[in-house]
Amino acid sequence: MKPRHLIYSVALILCSLGLCWAQGDNSNKSPELKLEYTLRGLFEDNLHDIAIVDTIAYCLGNKGLYRIDMGSGQSPNPAFTARVYIEDPIAFSVTKRAIFVTTYSSGVLVFDISTTTPTLIPSELTDLQPNGLFANDSLLAVCLKKGGCELYIIHEDLSVTKLSTIKTTGSAVSCYINGKYAYIAEGKSGLEIFDLSNPSEAVKMSLFTQAGRVDGIRVYGKTVYVLSEWNLKAVNVFNPAAPSLIGTFSGSGGEAVDFIIRVHGNTQVGYLLSERVLTLIDLATLQQRPKRLGEFFTVKNNGRAVAPFGSYVCVLDESLKLVSVTDNPSKLAGSFKFKLEQSSFLNYFTNPNDVVRCGNDIYVSGGELGLVTLDVANPLRPKPISYFMRSSSIDFISCSSNELLLGNYKQGISAVNLSDLSNAGEVYNVEHNKKLFGMAASLDTLLVANGDAGIEVLTFTDKDDIQTLARATIPCTKLMKWGDYYLAAYKNTFRVIEVSDSIMFVGAYRAPDLIFDMAVSGQHAYLACGQSGLVIVDLSIPNAPRMTEGGIFDTPNFVDNVLSFSDSLVVIDDGGGGLNLIDVSNRDFPRAASSSKMPGSFRGLIKVSGRIYASDREGLKVFSIVNK
Repeated sequence: MKPRHLIYSVALILCSLGLCWAQGDNSNKSPELKLEYTLRGLFEDNLHDIAIVDTIAYCLGNKGLYRIDMGSGQSPNPAFTARVYIEDPIAFSVTKRAIFVTTYSSGVLVFDISTTTPTLIPSELTDLQPNGLFANDSLLAVCLKKGGCELYIIHEDLSVTKLSTIKTTGSAVSCYINGKYAYIAEGKSGLEIFDLSNPSEAVKMSLFTQAGRVDGIRVYGKTVYVLSEWNLKAVNVFNPAAPSLIGTFSGSGGEAVDFIIRVHGNTQVGYLLSERVLTLIDLATLQQRPKRLGEFFTVKNNGRAVAPFGSYVCVLDESLKLVSVTDNPSKLAGSFKFKLEQSSFLNYFTNPNDVVRCGNDIYVSGGELGLVTLDVANPLRPKPISYFMRSSSIDFISCSSNELLLGNYKQGISAVNLSDLSNAGEVYNVEHNKKLFGMAASLDTLLVANGDAGIEVLTFTDKDDIQTLARATIPCTKLMKWGDYYLAAYKNTFRVIEVSDSIMFVGAYRAPDLIFDMAVSGQHAYLACGQSGLVIVDLSIPNAPRMTEGGIFDTPNFVDNVLSFSDSLVVIDDGGGGLNLIDVSNRDFPRAASSSKMPGSFRGLIKVSGRIYASDREGLKVFSIVNK
């Protein structure tokens, strides 16, 4: 896994909203590029190429070939349908009838895709030692490790007959056939062009070296787009005997791995995928100063392939993503934006650990001041009204009747009387000899998460005799109240539990990644699942919680905090990327609505009078959400 780079944090925020270019008299608008859907968790494989035929996507990974039904190009609903194991695959080429796969150990394999499961067809190509390849409805070109390129005719029954061997100047890496010409990428040797008017006797037209190293090629009309290390280079091949360099786009996101062209209005746009980012380029500007129209960042710096699908673009990194591009931001689901309302009181806090609301006050823990109480009667002007000093840090806060319960990871729980806020003092301590990971209070009962040691229920009916009401060996690091139940999380396991005289297990759901935070609204829980993003869980049947259909929203960074803002909006903290607003009005299809455009990692999120209070290393910030 490649490390994430903080240098991209600001750009990662922008990409959650994306950019969007306009047409006609909307030319001043910037392009809007936004993540619409993520298909993950099905493969457990490192996928590295994708091709789409009609509504079916085929992905090639280290363990084989995968078939995905994408649904409608206007309203996609990807569903995994079949897998075929292939040993040591290298590359593939897909036509309407067949898939041709080069491998390290079995030469070239041919699959019939006329049915829902690709079927291997016997062929005479298994003795080859291939690199890349290209196939259309009638011709197959296979690049060989030893040099050269073999040309075959494809028959109706998908058998092949060799036509000729094209002798190349350098090692053939990949190739492309367009019309009567073959274009071969030869690494350091450059780009070589052959005339296939007579496929049995290919004629060399030219060897073009001005583009430098040629790792891959894509051909559109009379232009060959060359992937050259980090860069994209356009070569004019109107005269194949004398190609010329049109221009160069210098990439910034690692090695260039794939390229496609889409037309939006009157603008021809190139999508250049590198390891770290999908970049949109106005191709009309390549000859002068190439114009960057927008960016979408990949996950784990693992960009592998890009392909068009209807009004979307499919991006393959650690998962399959559908990215939409629109030129009318007003039509987006996200018609909101964050506005920073207040930051003048940041100097009151040093590195807060937690923030909670109790009545008309909020409490901020951590730093040198211990516990700070803020009066938020005027939510835009929070006013400190008391300070409570403590020798040990306050890691967790929970409200119980007229007391504030303070938790320390190693030293247990203490209580602060809230009746006199100007003179708050420690009332009593709760002996607790286990590591404390979280708390959830309800009236005179407190549930305590003890990590691997399980869950305890403490009763506060007699403050001089605090009793342990129940214990359970259910591992837990996160707890929260939900109606008559409690929600508990440990690693990637989410549980619904019930508490009376004992702790009873009700139901469980296994999330795709570690659960760092959770929120609940109505019959749905929202899980902050780190690199897997935001996960939406349907709780309508408590003994069988399940992820909603398509209920994952992926982000460029690492989701570790979540807040339910309303029935249709959820706020998440995207690691160093700042706050993101997610439209969950359709729980089966969560969509990006806005971003704070302010980098940072927030430790606590609460809602006060329609505003968001978020604590980070600088202190406490107040955000409002307004219509654009």
